[in-house]
Amino acid sequence: MYSEQWPPYSPQPSPSQPSPSQQHGRADYAPGYAQPGYPQPEYPRPGYPQPEYPRPEYPRPEQNRTEFLYQQPGYPPDPYGYGHPRQDDAAAITITARYFPLAFLLALVKPVVTVDGRPVAMRWREPAVVPVAPGQHHLHAHTPYLLPRRMGKADLVVTAHPGQSVDVEYKAPLVVFAGGALGAPPQRYPGTAAFVALMAVTMVLGLFGIVSTALGTGGITGLRPAAGQTASPSPVVSDIPALPPLSTDGPGLPTDVPDARIPGQGAPGRTAGQTPPAESAGRPRLRDDAPARRISGPGFAASDRTRTMGFAGWPFAFRVPSGWDCDRQSEKRPDARVYVCAADGGTDRSEAALVVLRPCPSACGTAQMDALNAEFFRPTDKPRRNGGDATFVVEEAKGRSGGYELAVTHFFSSTTSAGTENWQVGVAGFAPPNARKNSQRIVNDVVSQTT
Repeated sequence: MYSEQWPPYSPQPSPSQPSPSQQHGRADYAPGYAQPGYPQPEYPRPGYPQPEYPRPEYPRPEQNRTEFLYQQPGYPPDPYGYGHPRQDDAAAITITARYFPLAFLLALVKPVVTVDGRPVAMRWREPAVVPVAPGQHHLHAHTPYLLPRRMGKADLVVTAHPGQSVDVEYKAPLVVFAGGALGAPPQRYPGTAAFVALMAVTMVLGLFGIVSTALGTGGITGLRPAAGQTASPSPVVSDIPALPPLSTDGPGLPTDVPDARIPGQGAPGRTAGQTPPAESAGRPRLRDDAPARRISGPGFAASDRTRTMGFAGWPFAFRVPSGWDCDRQSEKRPDARVYVCAADGGTDRSEAALVVLRPCPSACGTAQMDALNAEFFRPTDKPRRNGGDATFVVEEAKGRSGGYELAVTHFFSSTTSAGTENWQVGVAGFAPPNARKNSQRIVNDVVSQTT
């Protein structure tokens, strides 16, 4: 608080100057200002005593309110009272997230990154700059997934210095149960060794499947062994006669229209339970009067599109779904004929049927049946007898091939010009667990045509 004259710089009156009353008149001039058209008179300006007024003082703005309005989280209070950090004290953390190119499904989600518990907006391969106060900060990163829900979790504590930016890189793992990599770039993808081992195993299995298909084995090697793939026959059946050479063995009869089952009685002179004679140079025909046998699952209906397979020299014919075909398998045993029937013209063996025909000795008693069954079924199989006839069944929901399997042997006789001959037919159908009906139809049709 201090005093001064007001208004300032007003000259004090001189005692030698005349008073205003001694001048020409008050209205004739204005003190201190020149009148237009008149020279300024040389009179001293009148002086007046100046009162003393106190000079007001204004308080500083409220510091607390300024900090509340302008202070940013993560920065210390500004010494100047405006809430903004000084430029030379600012720090930042630059974070970049990446995933392996083969894990392209991770592009559907966004990486999750937090700094001191605060989420950061992130995108793959796009750096994110996070302003922070100088000092230590905790970083966390993970990738959203199905199982586990958080894949590749990683944590890191970084120190940010004033006026500097810290570069951090996060890389998602190659396998879901591995942790993530978080640190100074460049970082390596975690789980690389496990990923390489997994890819190598997958390639070996794929190559093995290709080679197996090229060799014509496919899923057949995992099915019941054929007659020529087992050990030498038992002495009980060593006298089984060999089939005559069947040079005319070939594909089935192409009938890409539904096979019509003609109702009515059987052909004249045919004995019930026997198949029609097998002509030496011709092909067998379907038995229209064959009883419908159901070992498991459905059989062919009259409306189903089928294809008849009749091989020269065989005592019976049977049907497969339209589009299927049967291929002759070369066997070392001269007493067996083996065909493999599969979808897609015989090439798609994920769903197939194996048909084996062998003669049974004239007596064809229990001992001979057991010996022939031992060469068709696996040693671990326990075939059950279907009713009172000579039919033996093994059914597995998940067999050695990995899918559904239905294996049946049936002993029957046929009449030829040379007399009555006894046979064993073995048929095994296998398919994926949810597509077993076609294999069941083939097995049921073979048993029906040989009953």
